[in-house]
Amino acid sequence: MKLFFLPLFLFISLEALGASITVPPFKLEMEVQKGYSVRGEVELACHYEKLVFGDSAKYETFYEEPKSILVKSKKIAGTNFNRVTLENDEKLFFEYDRPFR
Repeated sequence: MKLFFLPLFLFISLEALGASITVPPFKLEMEVQKGYSVRGEVELACHYEKLVFGDSAKYETFYEEPKSILVKSKKIAGTNFNRVTLENDEKLFFEYDRPFR
């Protein structure tokens, strides 16, 4: 009877039922030469191995719709640069909840 449950538990332990990624709020500042423009967006994705019986592996990537990031630009006096701030003011979360390995 124990030999029956061992492969079952092994199979269950190799399979997961969800994956997620979280991006906390952030603020990024950089200097950009005048004449250039900056835009920002975050695209979250889960890359996983599909459930395939056999020796081969098959991978898929599932993407979420890109989310825009707030971009602010301010001139730096006396230079040829702008100070650009990219800001994400909310916690971003993406979950893939189908079976994968």
